[in-house]
Amino acid sequence: VSDPKMVTITLDFLENVLKAGQKVSNDKGGENKMLIMLDEAGGVDKLEELQEHSNHDIYQKAVRILETYVGEEDEEDGATIPATCADGQQFAFGMGRTAAGALEATPAFTFA
Repeated sequence: VSDPKMVTITLDFLENVLKAGQKVSNDKGGENKMLIMLDEAGGVDKLEELQEHSNHDIYQKAVRILETYVGEEDEEDGATIPATCADGQQFAFGMGRTAAGALEATPAFTFA
């Protein structure tokens, strides 16, 4: 939808739905089922895309919804960050960590 007014109204509606889901979650315990359904439908990805929107109000609403209801769950995981050498000063590309934390060579690409 390219109409900023429609996007703004939709974001307001979505925020109210997530707020109601959070209230139920707080009252009964458990996770926000509205957020789970939104995520499963790809809505969180769409909200993240709206952070790039040229309309500042849409950008602000998308950021507020993400910060309030999604939080920091989508932060980078340790698997995407290169290991560092023992001195912590250099990255050890091509190296991974064992369960005990020691560096070990990781296999290169294999083509079957």
